[in-house]
Amino acid sequence: MANYIYTISCSYCGKEFSAKRRGAKYCSGSCRTKAYRKRHDLPFPDFSELVSTKMPTEKERKMLKLADELEVLKLEEADLIKIFEYRNSQLDLAMQSYKGQSSGWGRENVLRKEKEFDEIKNAKRLINRKQQRLEGRLSDVKHGIDREFLENKQLIISADDIIKLKFRTIELRGRWRSLIGRPSHNFHKIIYGPAKSGRTTFALKFANHLKEFGSVVFFAVYEKISLSIQKKLIENNISGIDLSRAKNLMEIDFVISKGNYDFVFIDSARHAHITVDDIDEMRTKYQKTSFITIFQASESDNLRLIETFKQRSDIFVKVDKGIAKARGRYNPYGEMEIFK
Repeated sequence: MANYIYTISCSYCGKEFSAKRRGAKYCSGSCRTKAYRKRHDLPFPDFSELVSTKMPTEKERKMLKLADELEVLKLEEADLIKIFEYRNSQLDLAMQSYKGQSSGWGRENVLRKEKEFDEIKNAKRLINRKQQRLEGRLSDVKHGIDREFLENKQLIISADDIIKLKFRTIELRGRWRSLIGRPSHNFHKIIYGPAKSGRTTFALKFANHLKEFGSVVFFAVYEKISLSIQKKLIENNISGIDLSRAKNLMEIDFVISKGNYDFVFIDSARHAHITVDDIDEMRTKYQKTSFITIFQASESDNLRLIETFKQRSDIFVKVDKGIAKARGRYNPYGEMEIFK
């Protein structure tokens, strides 16, 4: 009898398929099942809540295998302990018989029991050694898995890898390089000194140099946008930087977020009511931005505040009588005449 192949459309999904019999309706068993459920108003199974099973890594498989072997050894050790205790009691009984406390046991029985007892002790000793080796290997594998987890989460990094890292630095030039060094991006520097010592002039000159490496904003919170600021800009030939009227943390943060600045000067942090925690939070938020905070060091309250900032800054510069003296992570010590 001749075999005929019919090309028809599936009654459920509509897909064309080749049927080997005239009465075929569905292209697959799956469509047949779905059509049956639909006809009888049966709910379809929900697989959305099934959690995909993650295949164990090679190290995890090795650890599971070692754990299984260790469990088998512990079971063998438990059996040997039972036999050990039984043989020990038999040996005691043989010794009592040998001493004449009971009948039926002779010297040969004692020697035989002692030999069996020694064999069990040796077997137990071998199992203990193998168990210790397995526990050591299991600990090594587990340590490797834990370390791999920490490295993947970037919670640890080896000294060798740190040495290979390349950090972007700000290539200051001339006397600024001699004073500060080559700081990395996102540095925090504080400038402090007594009143009329040249702090703001020094900060504006530094801002004028930094404009070659990125955008700069200067928050004139203390002097504001005033005649004195205008005079400093003209006398020191400063241009190409932005000055802002923002006077508190919220306004300063708003200006930074909209202006996308690389360097931020705050003169002064005390008048803007900004703490060192606020600076740390902004450095975390704007990781490509460097912050320079300025203080007047003529008041006792300010001196305590300055010490707090110094402990958590990268560079601190003391300005007094027109001389800037810097210490920091990028240069142990530097000195510069401000009005030169």
